[in-house]
Amino acid sequence: MLRALRLALALLTVLPVAPEGVGEEDFKRSVAFFPLAGYLLGLPLALLALSPLPRGFPPPLGSPSSSASRGSCTWTASWTWRTPS
Repeated sequence: MLRALRLALALLTVLPVAPEGVGEEDFKRSVAFFPLAGYLLGLPLALLALSPLPRGFPPPLGSPSSSASRGSCTWTASWTWRTPS
């Protein structure tokens, strides 16, 4: 089980955690661990994104309190819509 999880992490990231001597059956078993590998990678990143910024830092660009984000989404959507494909 740990071998399959290590292989899933190695396949989905650039972390050098792949076990030695991997065969075709190991790849088949590791597919079941892809969601768990995603949770292991996503949970710390989500907690980091939700953590408050220290005092003195400007608000993030996507936050409602930043003035830079007020018209950017509308402009991007209209530019994408009007651009010929």
